Amino acid sequence: MIISNMAANMEILPVTVFQRDVESEKTEHLQWYGTGKLHPTHLGDMLDNGRYTIVHKLDHDRHSLSWLARDNLTHTWRRIDIAQAFADIHEQHGNLRAVTEHLLERAAKGNDRADNKGLAVAKFTHHGPNGAHLCMVFPLQGAMNCFRWGVRDECAMNAGWFMRRCARLRAENGGGEPPESVHDITRGEMLRILGRPRVLRADAQLRRIAGVENSVRLEQLPRYLVVRPDRIEDELDFWLSPEAFERCE
Repeated sequence: MIISNMAANMEILPVTVFQRDVESEKTEHLQWYGTGKLHPTHLGDMLDNGRYTIVHKLDHDRHSLSWLARDNLTHTWRRIDIAQAFADIHEQHGNLRAVTEHLLERAAKGNDRADNKGLAVAKFTHHGPNGAHLCMVFPLQGAMNCFRWGVRDECAMNAGWFMRRCARLRAENGGGEPPESVHDITRGEMLRILGRPRVLRADAQLRRIAGVENSVRLEQLPRYLVVRPDRIEDELDFWLSPEAFERCE
């Protein structure tokens, strides 16, 4: 998908944003890409033989990227964590496979329970220009499921948060019925809840600012970086809901 064709659905930020916030919590650093490192992911990418479509950015660190994705097979919303390529994972995180296998083993005992608890529901391997990447699929659920670990937020960005935001959005646009589940939220509503995607072109100027190594090929870098959503806040009525009390138990 070419960025110029997506301009109507994106806000293109100036390169000065990256200059002020190198390795900040807004976006990942271009030096995190290359052989054995992060996978260059773009909005609209389809993973696992077309099953999952990347819709928005949720989080990032130097070891993984976290994305909001639509499961085109089950018509559900999922979070996909794309880890660094295997070679780097084995060197620095030798126990990652054991941890993910444990999560999946727990999830296998009951997919509905895994969904409710926020456990991993699936995994697959994606092969890209930087190597083979382990991809973990998680539900948008869990009382402590805050996707953006690097940012202090008012509440967890879980299924309840998305549903409350969608209910308010529908009420403001003619009094539509609240969604029965997080999976009933449309793609357009998701983009309004999270905000219009903001991106930084990974052009020559940005690569020069980032100090990308000459050995890194152009196809190993993303064409643009997606800024994570703004600080998560919630309305006062959240604290008066049963979910708030359940979370404190």
